[in-house]
Amino acid sequence: MIRVGVDEAGVGPAFGSLWAAAVYIPEGVRIEGLADSKKLTEKRRVRLRHEILQACHVGTGEVTQEEIDRLGLGEARRLVFDRALDSLAPRLSALPDHIVVDGTLFRPWRGVKFACLPRAHHSVPCVSAASIIAKTERDAQVIAQCDSDPDLDARYGLRSNKGYLSKRHVEGIREHGYHALHRRSFHIRALDAASEAGASSHAAAGAAVEAAV
Repeated sequence: MIRVGVDEAGVGPAFGSLWAAAVYIPEGVRIEGLADSKKLTEKRRVRLRHEILQACHVGTGEVTQEEIDRLGLGEARRLVFDRALDSLAPRLSALPDHIVVDGTLFRPWRGVKFACLPRAHHSVPCVSAASIIAKTERDAQVIAQCDSDPDLDARYGLRSNKGYLSKRHVEGIREHGYHALHRRSFHIRALDAASEAGASSHAAAGAAVEAAV
């Protein structure tokens, strides 16, 4: 039976692409230490990534920040799963018998039976493997982007936060503005609040000037 696990990485960040992976672990293959990628250290994720790529069949998919802004996050998540499975399909001897997806946002793919199981990355090995591959693919891309454009780390601290909205990241956006790879459709509450406060302050100042005149 070909059972494939699917998971994504990069739903929450305000920067960069969304990634997904689809993984089939062949019968008889055991990889010790599989777990939700967020529960693992970076060093352990990288080691497990190597083992997964050596022993399993893997496909990956990417949806860019431009596509996320244009399609919306929900459709982007469905699309990235499609792309990961499309990438995996040529590596299999036949279509999967069953797909297990972490979460609920998934659409039928080539008529294959599927199950959407929240938190599946904690309990289903092929989904845990998919979460590790998706996470390491996305992290590697962000690091490569920082290597090619050092300002990304200097301004936004992306090497450490990987695009998530840390305090340094928000302060960087406030000081330097958005980079082309930021997701413009994401509303950053800290910035929205500051903007609203600024608007209120300007309005009050204007009213005070008008009253004085």
